[in-house]
Amino acid sequence: QQAILLERERIIADLHDDVGGGLSSIRMMSDLMVRQQTAPEKQAHFAEKISKTSREIAQRMHTIIWSLNEENDKLDNFIEYVRQFGMSYFENSNVSFTYELLSPDLPSVQINGTLRKNLFLVIKEAFHNILKHAEASKAVFQLKLDKQILSIRIIDNGKGIPPPIWNDTHNFGNGLKNMHNRMQEVGGSIRFTDGPGTQIEITVTIQ
Repeated sequence: QQAILLERERIIADLHDDVGGGLSSIRMMSDLMVRQQTAPEKQAHFAEKISKTSREIAQRMHTIIWSLNEENDKLDNFIEYVRQFGMSYFENSNVSFTYELLSPDLPSVQINGTLRKNLFLVIKEAFHNILKHAEASKAVFQLKLDKQILSIRIIDNGKGIPPPIWNDTHNFGNGLKNMHNRMQEVGGSIRFTDGPGTQIEITVTIQ
């Protein structure tokens, strides 16, 4: 019963953060469009932002629903979900996405919704950083399962992360802090290696 209550709290928090915030942004931008009827260029700008925010909300809702569906509590389902997302995310961009499964004969392993969701959101943030900040032309996703240890590497050939950030985790931006926090929540770890490009290594035990 306690576990059910905790899961409900997580769902409420996810809906508030991922959906509520986006809807508030859409409402605010819609109000601005109404007020600025004589500025077509600003209306076009707001319309583009509303469209982008709507797509992001739809994707976040899809992730929440996917994480709650117990039929998806399989490692092979998680792998396919990430593969399809990566291909779609980098499509029509300057980044070439490569997916590498380093454990070709994966056993049928259970992976619960909380772990799936947190892993996916960490991976999604890593993809976002590659596309928006790394100035990379290549992104490689690698996954390996050794007994119960799941290892994921995300590698790019971009400009890397500025040196001051490596020396003090308190200087991490919100995105990188959230990646650390999410892995701590599921009892895993995340490590960043710089140069050339950036390599992110995620490790977690599947029980």
